Amino acid sequence: MLHRRLLAISFVAVLCLTGCAPSSPGTGGPAASSTSPPSSATPPSPVSDAALVVTLDGLEVQRTDGADVVGYADTADLVALIEGLVGAAPEVSRDDRHEVDFYNWPGVTVIGSVAGPASVAFTASELGGLPITTVEGLAVGSTREEALSAGAWNGGWDADGDGTPEFLGIGSREVPGTESMTHPGSVGTQFVFLLMDGDLVEQIQAPSNDFSDL
Repeated sequence: MLHRRLLAISFVAVLCLTGCAPSSPGTGGPAASSTSPPSSATPPSPVSDAALVVTLDGLEVQRTDGADVVGYADTADLVALIEGLVGAAPEVSRDDRHEVDFYNWPGVTVIGSVAGPASVAFTASELGGLPITTVEGLAVGSTREEALSAGAWNGGWDADGDGTPEFLGIGSREVPGTESMTHPGSVGTQFVFLLMDGDLVEQIQAPSNDFSDL
């Protein structure tokens, strides 16, 4: 299981860090086709209380007295935020091939270079007493049905060949100046990546995209 998690984190991290340079993205639809959930499904409630919210722009710390946002543009800022919430320094490892560093705490990994952009992957459901959710209210442990009801779409990665995608995407927006690799001729998109373990969300990773390659 650990090997699968590390592979997934590396896969998404490199996708992001090799193609997240364009700024001021517009809005757009999902990069892949979605599966309609049963009509009886009830979508999760949007975040309204204190929480750590994973967005396309960064991590938003919501508290009763306001909110702070730390973007993905600076790895050091993200590492400082997580270190402050966890109360401990990370274990750091290096991927020399892709020239990125992995800052690891139990349940969360920040991937990036000291002077460059980063991505983040959560396998924990809370950090520093704050529940971790997407903007739509999805969390580690949410079901596939809940995710699809909240607007997620099925990704195309089916590693075990069972016909069920191993990831879902949610929160898509277009990035001008890029071209989608899954929909050639269309503008590329960024989104939040939900890694599935069966029909449950195992990881939340952001930002991801469909326009960069390994």
